[in-house]
Amino acid sequence: MRGVGGKDAAPLMSLMAVFEKACPQYMAMGMSYDQFWDGDVSAHRMYRKAYRQILLDQNRNAWLQGMYIYEALLAVGRYTKAFSKAKPAPYREEPYDLFEEERKQKEEQKQRERYFRMRDKLASFAKAYNEKRQESIIEEVDESA
Repeated sequence: MRGVGGKDAAPLMSLMAVFEKACPQYMAMGMSYDQFWDGDVSAHRMYRKAYRQILLDQNRNAWLQGMYIYEALLAVGRYTKAFSKAKPAPYREEPYDLFEEERKQKEEQKQRERYFRMRDKLASFAKAYNEKRQESIIEEVDESA
């Protein structure tokens, strides 16, 4: 069969061959043989979406694991140099924040803690200042009498 410009056209694949080629791919995604051939047609789309999400999650986990390894290597890297007196950095106390809500809650908690620390420092400073001032007032009264 001649195509456009007199060149041979690509041989057409039968529809059955297309489905037979796709069956193992869908089975690798978790779909059973019977679901592929006899199941609901929209299930194919859902399996593709679910498989894509699984791949994205695996990629994210691998990246996250790489970040932990990278951070660990940086922490001990300066310690491993010859004649170095540096100590390795401590291991991370908390895992990375993955969700925005948790990140916001932790930031708000840190701000509250800073606020209370500053408030306590200011209160102790004011108390010390007032005591010192009270002492100086008493001394002035005693001197003038």
